[in-house]
Amino acid sequence: MSVAFVLAAFAYRALLSTELRVPEGSDVGQWIYAPEAKAPLLVLVIAGWLLWRRRERLFTPLRRPAWIPGLLLWALGSGLFVWAQLTRSNDLLLASLALSLFALTATSRGLSGCRVIMLPALVILLAAQIPATIQAELIWQLQLATANGVALLLPLVSDESVRQGVLLVIEDRSFLVIESCSGLRGIEILVLAAIVTRELFASSGRRQWLLVGVASLLGFGLNLIRVVLIVTSTDPEVAREHSAHGVFVLGVGTIILYSLGYWMASGRAADGTSPLRTTSGDPRVGDSGPWMVAAAWFAVLAIVSVAVPPFPGTDELRWTTLEIPESRADWQGERLKNDPMFHGSLFTGPHIYRRYSKDLETRWPQIVDLFVGLEIAGYEPSSRLFTSRIALPRRDWEVEEIRPAQVWVLDTPAELAIVSHGDDLLMLYLWRVRDDGFFAETLRDLFALEASPLRRDPPRGLVRVATPLPRDAPIARDRAKQTLDRFIADFRSEFEDL
Repeated sequence: MSVAFVLAAFAYRALLSTELRVPEGSDVGQWIYAPEAKAPLLVLVIAGWLLWRRRERLFTPLRRPAWIPGLLLWALGSGLFVWAQLTRSNDLLLASLALSLFALTATSRGLSGCRVIMLPALVILLAAQIPATIQAELIWQLQLATANGVALLLPLVSDESVRQGVLLVIEDRSFLVIESCSGLRGIEILVLAAIVTRELFASSGRRQWLLVGVASLLGFGLNLIRVVLIVTSTDPEVAREHSAHGVFVLGVGTIILYSLGYWMASGRAADGTSPLRTTSGDPRVGDSGPWMVAAAWFAVLAIVSVAVPPFPGTDELRWTTLEIPESRADWQGERLKNDPMFHGSLFTGPHIYRRYSKDLETRWPQIVDLFVGLEIAGYEPSSRLFTSRIALPRRDWEVEEIRPAQVWVLDTPAELAIVSHGDDLLMLYLWRVRDDGFFAETLRDLFALEASPLRRDPPRGLVRVATPLPRDAPIARDRAKQTLDRFIADFRSEFEDL
């Protein structure tokens, strides 16, 4: 058994050496709530602790091994392991490790043993990043929910507060709900804390699983309170105290979860049931046959981890050049400045952001704002380009209406949206290039296809064309749509070449 564990640790050593995924220049507090931050080693320690607490249930009494399901799980886990080595994907390594754990248990303890280790195996997966396509949209929706939630609470402390998109204005101060304020990382950490708390009081019944459900709501609620405190504070240093904010979310949330778990356990203890799980005696390992198979299998994986090189160019960020003329058919373009705090990683890749206008005497404006952006293959944050946030030109705009449409000039599906800022309205078209849709893109993220020969070249892109809508009336919409269609037709060749 010891040989099997040593070989497994060597085969999966990339997970043990993974550094905290914290943005450069961040502090401890940033790790607690930055969406891209991860600590795989901490999660693996928690999973190991959960396994240790199940040692007696695993090893006594001896159960009949399930060789066929176990070997199938070994094969699937090994296939993922090889693909993870080729793509250098630690997330796939985590999935392979979880499957290997199931396979080892099936061949040594049977399918009933797999039920015992279900929770530790699933906890291992919590160390992986959420697929970029899902994570990007989830972060944005949490930003919107946080901005709306804070806007509902602000009138309790100030009569001079207003929400404009994800911008909160209170008296003479303003606060932007950025990605780190989404609360996603705090929710993830409190879910882990809830699992640990649930384990401590597991013998008090299945109702302890309520803690895991409460953790998500608690994480969001505490993050909401944190943002309210920052927005209402007149001290600029408060907004920069990331460590204090992170400790607040994690510390208070953990205390609440533990107290709730203890309260539920105490209720069962009053009926004569002990709230705490106890173990006694020494576990018996049983038949050594499955462990010999496991040792041999992990030895093969260890050799693969050394002998199999990644696909060529796995770690390279590929930059694609964009070329669209600044003038065409009386359209004259000028560069627009983006909002770096709002757009953030949306505009980190190759992009063009211009305002085109025609100097013509018409009763409606001949102005079109063009944004064209390409994803950077292998750079996860650039996937945020494809979230619904891209419909907004700036932080203080809101989506009034969005629906499926068709760009007939290019014969391509798109979205037609109306966005607003006070009395100002924009009509815009949005369409994606080489995008396979939400579910297919999620699968591409899960299997790291962009780090393989199946990568797209050139990468996928997005186009947004917008024009002012003087008033929201049928004739105004028709004229605005005509302006967009005319602009797209004039630059048709460039759009078709994307």
